[in-house]
Formats: sequence, C-alpha cells, structure tokens
Amino acid sequence: MTTLKEPSARPLAQLSAAILRKPATRWRVLTAMAIAIAVIQLVGNSFGLWWIALGTGIAAGLLRRRGAIAGLAIGTVVAWGAGIIAQSGGQTLGIAGVVSALTLGARALGWVIVALAVVYALLLALAGAWLGAAARRATYGHRRPAQQATRAQAARGTEKETENV
Repeated sequence: MTTLKEPSARPLAQLSAAILRKPATRWRVLTAMAIAIAVIQLVGNSFGLWWIALGTGIAAGLLRRRGAIAGLAIGTVVAWGAGIIAQSGGQTLGIAGVVSALTLGARALGWVIVALAVVYALLLALAGAWLGAAARRATYGHRRPAQQATRAQAARGTEKETENV
C-alpha cells in the first residue's frame, strides 16, 4: 500500500513567499514594470484611453524603486508601438503615410507620424512619473531617512563645535 502526500493547502502562497524572499533587484523591477505597464497601456489604448500613459506614469513615480522609470519608458514604447501596429492592421506606414500627406504634404514621411505618436506617449508617461514623484515627495518628505540622519548628526556636530568656542 502506498501513501500519497497530501498536496499543500496553499501552493500559491508558498510560491509568492519564495519569490519575495529574494530582494528585488533593479533588473527584476525593470522587467516587471515594463511588462505590467505594456499590458496595462496596450489594453487601455485598445479601448481609446490614451491618457492611461499618464496614469501609469503617476503610479511609477509614486514607487520608490530603482528601475521603475526605465520600466515605464520601455513599457510605454512597447505598448504604443504594438498598439499602433495592431490597430493599423499591419499597414502602419501606409496609413501613417496618408496622415503625413494630409499634415506634412509628403506621403513618404509616414515614419515621422509614428515616431511622433510614440514620443508623445513617452513624454506623457514621463510627465506622469514626474507628477507622481512630486506627489510622493510632498506627502512623504523630500529627504530619505538616511540623509535625514546624516544631516541631523552633522547639525549636532556643528552645535558642539560652537559650544566649545
């Protein structure tokens, strides 16, 4: 007679605990942010929510992780590039050529229209990151705790020197 091991009651909890044991490195944060932001923006853009780039930028700016802004930039470029290609049905430069013919007067400059759209999205996302970082600093204070402790020690040191004089 063989006995079977009873499966764990919470395998996902064990998996997440194993993942969280490792400290988040910059590359893990960058990869996770790029994938998450690309998916969020691609889904949002497919519903016409172009301003989702600003919202994801604010969320990335509120995070205090090294690599969040780089992940935001990579995810935004990937999402908007993939969204433009998907919505044009694979004829991106042909459709962009029509737009450039109407706006710039030259059909051969369709790549400029695509580049401007992606750069616009990138600037919008980075403006959101700046806004999120500003809100974080206004809420939680500008200095990091280590900087505050160092400056407090330096202030105590100058107070002692003035007392000795």
